[in-house]
Amino acid sequence: KPIAPPQNLDVTGGSASASLSWSSSAGATGYTVKYGETSGGPYPNVITGGTQTSKQVTNLVNGTTYYFVVTAVNAYDESGNSNQVSATPIPAVQNLIVTGGNALADLTWNAVSGAASYTVKYGSIQGGSYPHVFPNITGTSYQKTGLTNGTQYYFVVTAVNGNNESSVSNEEPVRPIAPPQSFVATGGDTLVNLSWNASAGATNYTVKYGETNGGPYPNVISGITQTTHQKTGLTNGTTYYFVVMAFNETDESGLSTQASAIPAVPAGNFDLTTFTAQGAANGFSVNSSCVTFTNIETRNTTSYVTKT
Repeated sequence: KPIAPPQNLDVTGGSASASLSWSSSAGATGYTVKYGETSGGPYPNVITGGTQTSKQVTNLVNGTTYYFVVTAVNAYDESGNSNQVSATPIPAVQNLIVTGGNALADLTWNAVSGAASYTVKYGSIQGGSYPHVFPNITGTSYQKTGLTNGTQYYFVVTAVNGNNESSVSNEEPVRPIAPPQSFVATGGDTLVNLSWNASAGATNYTVKYGETNGGPYPNVISGITQTTHQKTGLTNGTTYYFVVMAFNETDESGLSTQASAIPAVPAGNFDLTTFTAQGAANGFSVNSSCVTFTNIETRNTTSYVTKT
């Protein structure tokens, strides 16, 4: 009895591969996949012996279009060809880089020749699955927002062209982290004391500072494991602008809000050495117990201030 050819043959191109599926044929005990590079045949490449209604063909050449048909076989006969389908395997995305931020992840990757778009996929299980899917990305970068700080995510990217989708890229982990909050800077004598609230999941912090409001912040102090830091060696009377960032094992937060402070000698104290050096030029004299001021506000009087 003649055997009907398989129906509904479908194919998806991958990276140097093609995945085929079809409907079963009544009475079939196996199927034969045939393919070549010419539409309508011939199909010189033959894979026999499969009993399933799907097959992945490997060792194909990326960028080459292949044409596939399937026949059904039993002990007595082989059917005619199924409908023909075509696929053009596409290379996998290379060099995926993912950087976590505040409730977000920034992704970049290398362009794939022949790709019309890319699909970003992610989940919370290493190695898959990746239930969250974002297709039709036409550039080689993507920012995923709305993530949960402190949660571990795993991202991959595929390249797509028509019905062809590459295998997944390298998998990259990310754990978004919030910037420190309630950042405060307080000036002291040639120093500034800094403090902030801990960021969930942070293992260390980096303080950056400079003398320009809003940045840049050319001075960097990294590897701080506490939520306080004292920066010494600053110049009294100069305004310094500070920010702080949080880090975990793989990612960094954005910048905190900026805080500023002006180092200065605390009120009620003075530098006796400086007073001594500048006394003659400024109308006062200094000894070990008092400072003598003369001609203050043009009045010819003498005042005594006990040294502290």
